[in-house]
Amino acid sequence: MSRASFARTIAILAIWTAVGPLPDRAEAIEPANPHASEQARVVLNYLAGLPSRDAQRVLSGQYVCAAVVAPEQADQVVGDTETCYQRDIVGLHASTGKWVALVGGDYGRLGRTLWRLDLARTNGPLLTHWQRGGLVTITWHARNPWTDGDARDKRIPGSFDELLTEGNPVHVAWMQELGRIASALDELQQAGVVVLWRPLHESNEPSAFWWCAGRADSPTPEQLRQLWRQMFRYFTEQRHLNNLLWVYAATPKEKIGALPELQTYPGSDVVDVVGFDVYADILELGSYEALLALDKPVGLTEFGPSGVVAEEHSYNYLRLIQQIRDRYPRFCFVQCWSSSGRPGTKAWELVAHRNAGLFLRDPWIVTASGDGRQPWRDVAAAMAAAQPTTPTPILTHHRRRAKHLLRGSANDQKKQ
Repeated sequence: MSRASFARTIAILAIWTAVGPLPDRAEAIEPANPHASEQARVVLNYLAGLPSRDAQRVLSGQYVCAAVVAPEQADQVVGDTETCYQRDIVGLHASTGKWVALVGGDYGRLGRTLWRLDLARTNGPLLTHWQRGGLVTITWHARNPWTDGDARDKRIPGSFDELLTEGNPVHVAWMQELGRIASALDELQQAGVVVLWRPLHESNEPSAFWWCAGRADSPTPEQLRQLWRQMFRYFTEQRHLNNLLWVYAATPKEKIGALPELQTYPGSDVVDVVGFDVYADILELGSYEALLALDKPVGLTEFGPSGVVAEEHSYNYLRLIQQIRDRYPRFCFVQCWSSSGRPGTKAWELVAHRNAGLFLRDPWIVTASGDGRQPWRDVAAAMAAAQPTTPTPILTHHRRRAKHLLRGSANDQKKQ
């Protein structure tokens, strides 16, 4: 076998071992940001291909709670991302021997005066997890730009158009906040971290946050679409955040009061990944097919067991993966939510419930290596080595590419 033939064979093995078979596509999935980094493109297509694998097809994920200020003491931080990372990620590894594949952080919980502390405490553990071979997602519980209250302060004393109108004081304050968030995301970009960015989540649930539609004084779906697109343009065109994959997360319409999931959808040209935020022991997702029809990676962007079960720490996480396998097999990730660790709060995190270790060892579940190896990097490197004179193919081309490589290997052998 020639050296070229041997290299092709190694590339084929690397592709199929690291990723497994992906769906045949005429074109790779293109990210919403046309200037997205090659790493972001590879991660997006890696996610898109996971449901076509026979095994290791659902990323295990765990949110680690953001820094939280004690209600009675405005200057006292009672929980932070590093503490929760140690409890929910490192502690889970200590008890199961497994690292979750996806870790979620949060921006915006400490308010404007402590924002540097908030963002620094969030970025550190996320960078650590990326270096361990995992993926990263960030939620933003944006503070109310009218009142400076937290995300659940739903008062809008003026018009929502103030937020969208350049020069308006509310818009100016909002853009200053976006600037701070963009700087934090850029820190991760400079470190090479791809972020599944999840802003304005649950916008179809009127009772959730100030940005949610469906209340008498809340934004309209069209205003929400404008707000999303305004952020998208600022982050991509002005701040050049090319490490982001944009995630739209909706509350299931089955929840009382929720609007249809896609009523506040900002548009497929500004979204890369979609998902459901679900807090229930049994998944009932009537719009599952509607989200699949968007032809984007789909997952459980938030998951937690119901109230009593969460309080009693009695959920069996094997039920979750069984429901995904039986009813929602196109999900490619799940992010389990987390409590702040304060007494009396519900516990949703994996480490607090039954059969976390068996869940992480299920054949369908993907975990992180813990030693820095990242499968999407392995595949990109293997494909680049197989065809060094052309741009690196995206993951969804790999089946067609592997067939081509096999034909090339056979031709080499005939020539010898």
